[in-house]
Amino acid sequence: MLNRSFGTQHGVKRLLLDVIDVENSVVGLKELVEVNSWRAAATQAKKLLNDYIDSLPIQDVLEIYFTRVLALFKLRAFERASQELKLLGNLDRPELFYEFYPETFKGRRGSFVPFSLRVLASTLPHYLGLTAEALERLAQLQVYVRTVIALVDKDPTLVSPDLKES
Repeated sequence: MLNRSFGTQHGVKRLLLDVIDVENSVVGLKELVEVNSWRAAATQAKKLLNDYIDSLPIQDVLEIYFTRVLALFKLRAFERASQELKLLGNLDRPELFYEFYPETFKGRRGSFVPFSLRVLASTLPHYLGLTAEALERLAQLQVYVRTVIALVDKDPTLVSPDLKES
C-alpha cells in the first residue's frame, strides 16, 4: 500500500521484524520495539514471560510486562492490555519494593515498578470508556509522585546516582 500511495522509496524504508527474526530474549524484544513491530513485540513479551518468569529478576519481569501492555496499547487492544495489567495486580504491594528484600538491596528504597507502567495503568481505563476511573487513578498517581518527591526532599541520597544532575 505504501508503494502504491507514495512510491517504492517509502515502502523500502520501513523495516518490519517478526518474532522469528530476533533472538528469544529481552534484547530481541527491544529490537522489535525499536522498529515499532508492536504485534511481534506483544507476542515476544508474552513468550518471554511464559518461558522465563520464574528465572528473571522482578525488575526484568516488570519491564517485559510494561512492554507487552504498551504493545497492546499501541495496537489499540485496550481490553487485552487491561487484562494483562490485572494479572500484575496491585502495583503497590510490598514485594514490588526494594525494602522487601533488604539482604539483596541493602539500603535501597523505592519501587521496582517502572513509572511508565504506572502512567499507562492510570490512563488505560479512559480508552475503555472509564474516564472517571482513569481520573481517580491519575489522582492516586499524583499522590504517589508527591510522596516520592517529599521523601527525596528530606533525604537527597535516595535519588539513584544515575539520576542525579552532573
